[in-house]
Amino acid sequence: MTTKTLYYAILFVGLIATCSANWNRHHRENRNLFPNPNFGHTEDIDFRLTFAASEVEISELETEFNIRLNTLIGKSLCEPGYKCVALLVDAGLREPRPDCDSLEDKACEYQCGILSNLKHHITVAKDYNQMYGRSTGVFYDVVLVHDFSITDSILAAVRNEGVRTLLISDSLKELICSGIERQEKLYNVHFKTPYSVGSKTCREAITFSQDYPFKLPQVLLVQAAKPVAFSLTYYQAATFLDTDAYIYSIANSTANLKWFMQQGDDVELFAGSGPKSPINAARWIGKPSLEITRDWLSALRSGFNNETGWEDYGPIPQVWEKSSPDTKGTWEFMGADRDQGLLWYIFGLKRKSLYQPPRTGAGLPFGLEYMIKHLSGIHNPWSSTYIAPLEHIQGIKEVMGKIARATSSWKIDSSTLSLSKGVSDVDKFLHSCAMRIEKNSKM
Repeated sequence: MTTKTLYYAILFVGLIATCSANWNRHHRENRNLFPNPNFGHTEDIDFRLTFAASEVEISELETEFNIRLNTLIGKSLCEPGYKCVALLVDAGLREPRPDCDSLEDKACEYQCGILSNLKHHITVAKDYNQMYGRSTGVFYDVVLVHDFSITDSILAAVRNEGVRTLLISDSLKELICSGIERQEKLYNVHFKTPYSVGSKTCREAITFSQDYPFKLPQVLLVQAAKPVAFSLTYYQAATFLDTDAYIYSIANSTANLKWFMQQGDDVELFAGSGPKSPINAARWIGKPSLEITRDWLSALRSGFNNETGWEDYGPIPQVWEKSSPDTKGTWEFMGADRDQGLLWYIFGLKRKSLYQPPRTGAGLPFGLEYMIKHLSGIHNPWSSTYIAPLEHIQGIKEVMGKIARATSSWKIDSSTLSLSKGVSDVDKFLHSCAMRIEKNSKM
């Protein structure tokens, strides 16, 4: 063997060893990222190759848009060889606060709402996976999409239940704010949609600065980040839910999902309309895709204004319900500058891949009201001012009962509670939350 040949042989062996070490390090650091807990088995080779390609594309997107798309934390509930669907719930507080030990204020009530929503859905998902996952070919994960306002104790509590978590990075919020800045410089616009903010208040909201007089910019940042669900390409579908939206019928949901996954690129978003917007972003089903992720990030970077919409799209026809006060079809509908406007722009106008089911009728696919209940406002299950729904509102009382049963495991018997010794603040808070929901469910 010549010296030159020996040199190249040593170089080749060193390269293989380096690649192997890097792969092992990457696999250890991201061991919770894979929905398949048995990742690496021979039957998963196609998934592994697809995932590796997606990782390269995600890295390219991060570089192009100067952001970080964080990975999931927590083990998947899905089994290898079956379709895996994510049930995602988003949450963010208007201000950071210490842990609650009671339902003393609205922020603590909202944290009760987050936890009870996730408890309900992780119970539904685990029951379904165990009883029907293999026979239907569909398994569910539950994912909390959150920012750093959600405390470590809440995250630990939900992860302990089996919920996976996904952190919205500050760099993603910076991208949202940069779009607002761009529109201000181009048009000197003053946004007129509800709760809109300028570039200064947007950036202050990222760090919860006390210099701005209201805290709603933080809500915008979390809502505009909802389409991060489309970056989770190792799931075949993603069902997104607001904190006050609840799966009513998992059987109907699965039937809809199986229909949805069979539609190919013609249907990439399954969402209902709202009374004041073309899309109700509180509940929808999406098909993860890095191409869609790019469209979303591009829209965020270009920004929104109330004259031409996202990416300077231009005027739009009025397409939502006639009961809306807006009869001109402008970009001033509710949520136009965040989740509802983003989803309408990307899927209704740009990609033309939106399916909106009829509001009534139980055909296939089922209307969203036959699979998900939106308990908004006065019907929030965790609220101290809860008002029981009218009897004719189908399924809501049934959902309330399911939430109460799911959270009943948080209750502490009175003798233990009176001693207080050995009962943590988190346990006290969960007990208070369960008692509130049980009380409301009986109204």
